[in-house]
Amino acid sequence: MAWKARGEYERALDDLSEAIELFHGRFALALYDRGNTYLAMGELQSAGTDYAAVLDLDSNHSDALYGAGLVLKELGNFELALELYDAALALEPENASYLNGRGAAWLALGAYEQALIDFTWSIELDPSYPFPRLNRAHVFLFEGNEELALEAYADAISLSPHDPLIAQKVAMALYQADAMLEVALEYIGRAIQIDPSDSRSHLIEARILVSLERPENVKLSLSRSPRLLDDADIKEVQTMLISTGHYDGPIDGIYSSDMQEAMERCVYDNGCL
Repeated sequence: MAWKARGEYERALDDLSEAIELFHGRFALALYDRGNTYLAMGELQSAGTDYAAVLDLDSNHSDALYGAGLVLKELGNFELALELYDAALALEPENASYLNGRGAAWLALGAYEQALIDFTWSIELDPSYPFPRLNRAHVFLFEGNEELALEAYADAISLSPHDPLIAQKVAMALYQADAMLEVALEYIGRAIQIDPSDSRSHLIEARILVSLERPENVKLSLSRSPRLLDDADIKEVQTMLISTGHYDGPIDGIYSSDMQEAMERCVYDNGCL
């Protein structure tokens, strides 16, 4: 779908919804693609609804089973996600993406041995696929083997050196584990260098700087960011700047005009703390 490829998700949804309506809701391919579009937009409930509709039409649609598993994992229902990944793998046992997805669910449950088996198998099936390598590095990190984790992260990055998402995920994992924050700062700097327009990377950089007790650099980092993605991001920035004592007025470019009044109320009336 050309609109989706260019990131114009709303146009993609319009086109897909029109096709689905034309076939009275029984167009599995369009339903599946619309589910993928919703998933890319972070609209998990809508994505799950479309994947379920595909499975109503074809219970053996392995990609829809996998997509539904992704939704459930993001919603925190890891056990049911595992069941759907198992069902998808029963249909396509050598699908590297399905194995990586199941491994990620095992990882979220703290079942590191099972996760490592799935990630390793996924890598063997598709050595060029970076995400199981990335997730395998997460296993090493959570097990406390930082040296092995860094080697595995570098391995994942080497497969997609120009993909900011990989570097972003590495930085976020290190930040959440409160481990090797200087290295996390290097990785998120790499992501920003690749794609300066991704406001999420700037936000992650700011979080890391706060953890490193460098509040004087937080506002500088955020000032380089384009507009933030949503109100939750703006609220986080407000709280971050206030907590570090570095709020001295709005930062040009990152606040939408309709949020400015709310921001001022938050800062001066403690409305967001």
